[in-house]
Amino acid sequence: MRSRLRFPVVLALVAALVVVPATAAGAEVDLPEVGFSTQYICWESTPAVQPAINTAAAENQKCDVRVGLSKPSKREVVFTYRTEAGSAKPQADYVEVREARSLIKPGEVEVYITLEIVPDRIPEPEEFFTVLLLQASGATVGQRSGTVTIRDSDQSQD
Repeated sequence: MRSRLRFPVVLALVAALVVVPATAAGAEVDLPEVGFSTQYICWESTPAVQPAINTAAAENQKCDVRVGLSKPSKREVVFTYRTEAGSAKPQADYVEVREARSLIKPGEVEVYITLEIVPDRIPEPEEFFTVLLLQASGATVGQRSGTVTIRDSDQSQD
């Protein structure tokens, strides 16, 4: 009877020894979460400055999109992202990003990535596109996408 009890107890101890070191040797268990805010509003061009009809095309407008961590990290967080068309079309309404890489330095909780909005002189309703978080190292992925709404320059800033 005694030999039957020893085998399960020994097996349980061996299993515990195998599992515990693997967890301790693995990646950090308490990683911060990286993600986008859900909504951004960008202007086609600076609303206060309306270019004259006969002037050359205006420069692309910069649009900063926040990527944040749920808490500061002790190590660098590297992530990749891309844009995806919605009612706004790549190259016509915004500059497409097929895959880009950025990082958040240790101790910081956010970084801004800059997207470019392409201005035109056509009055149009709001358009949108999506920015997607593809992967991250040093953090888990939280909010994977954010919607960027492009407002026409002649709309009010209410």
